[in-house]
Amino acid sequence: MNASPQQWLKTAEELQTMKAKRAFLDDFMQYLVKNLVDDQELANKIITSRGTSITNFHCHEVVVKQFLGHCFHGSKDSYALSKVYMLVNLCENGVDAQRIVDHMKVMCPHIDVHNFV
Repeated sequence: MNASPQQWLKTAEELQTMKAKRAFLDDFMQYLVKNLVDDQELANKIITSRGTSITNFHCHEVVVKQFLGHCFHGSKDSYALSKVYMLVNLCENGVDAQRIVDHMKVMCPHIDVHNFV
């Protein structure tokens, strides 16, 4: 079945919107990490390393709850959920949970981005 020009245009616009939202989330997470971690090499490691084991459960729970509940509503967005590893890395590298939450409280009220898929 061939799509009409209108259907094609609508799909292209939806794809562009999705890409813009994902780029916004990527930028948000990098900005958050780089504002919490002074060491550039460590910040890059936090941004790129996946598969870190969770040992600081309290930090993880508090930070993820803030992120999903007040920033990106990640329980509905798999792309937002895919960025939680950076929060794990922040916690596992000794960044205080309250400090992370405080940064998100400042940044998140200005966000009205949902549905990254």
